[in-house]
Amino acid sequence: MGETRIRLDAAPAPVRASKRRPRRWGRLVRVGCLVALPVVIYAFHQWWVSPERLLRRFVAAVQRRDAHAIIACVDPEELRRLDLTPNEILELLDAASGSVGRLAVGDPQDFPENEHTGRFRRTITVALYDRAGRPLPHAKGRPTAARVFVEAYRTPRGWRVALSKFIFSLTRSVRPERGVRIDPYTALCNRFGMRNEFFEPANGEWKSLRRQAGRRP
Repeated sequence: MGETRIRLDAAPAPVRASKRRPRRWGRLVRVGCLVALPVVIYAFHQWWVSPERLLRRFVAAVQRRDAHAIIACVDPEELRRLDLTPNEILELLDAASGSVGRLAVGDPQDFPENEHTGRFRRTITVALYDRAGRPLPHAKGRPTAARVFVEAYRTPRGWRVALSKFIFSLTRSVRPERGVRIDPYTALCNRFGMRNEFFEPANGEWKSLRRQAGRRP
């Protein structure tokens, strides 16, 4: 019978690398990227146009005193009805809060909305300070800084901030000056030549204060 000889000093046969596996993995990576890219783009777009981002853009614009950035957050129809110049908007914000020199805002906090309301309105609150960083006195005499609501509402042109409601809320959130008998928001309307009204996102209508013109809240 024949014998099979085994050479112990023979070099091992080279292992051939599979050419199909890298191609297969590369194809899977490309397909995964193509599937994930629309999802990423959609998620980024949803964040970009979200009311939460808009509200914080508005707060940052108020803090920077950037009137044009403030205007970009407001619906054109509301701006047309207010009929204010960029400089008048900044002056109005200072006058509404009674701040010395300039209004400063900070510490934005989300305000919870129920599922139904959240479809057309989103809200945050911000603390109010003067230019030296001192908290503005609360309307009810609380030791904490006065806080005010900032509301965004859905329009056919996307989410927009209710500027007139924000200004109205400012006059209700800080302690009014002593001896003032007229409604503070009415006084601002008279001073800046505005209609005595503000836009209410809750019902999508302009609310007039003509009947309350001679009364304080």
